[in-house]
Amino acid sequence: MKFIALLLVALLPTHWEPDFEHAKKLAKEKNELILLNFSGSDWCVPCIVMHRDYFNNTVFTTMADDNLIMVNADFPRKKKNIGSPDQVKRNEALAERYNKEGLFPF
Repeated sequence: MKFIALLLVALLPTHWEPDFEHAKKLAKEKNELILLNFSGSDWCVPCIVMHRDYFNNTVFTTMADDNLIMVNADFPRKKKNIGSPDQVKRNEALAERYNKEGLFPF
């Protein structure tokens, strides 16, 4: 039973912190780096591939869980995938500051 629980934990994707300000506090407390990713999760093919092949890879998730605070500023186009108005506003502010050229993935 313990093995099954460990296996399930190993298969869980990396946690993405939705709030950059909270991520900065966590990074400072844990002495970890922030990985800030800009993506279009439902339209940007390179973004989709990067999430599937890299961010969901067990080697990466193990390293990231121990060393990084992950923040994903997502800009989906499909209405059903768009976050709350507050989340959209936060992501737009992040893009204005850190991704002025609008590059995806970045």
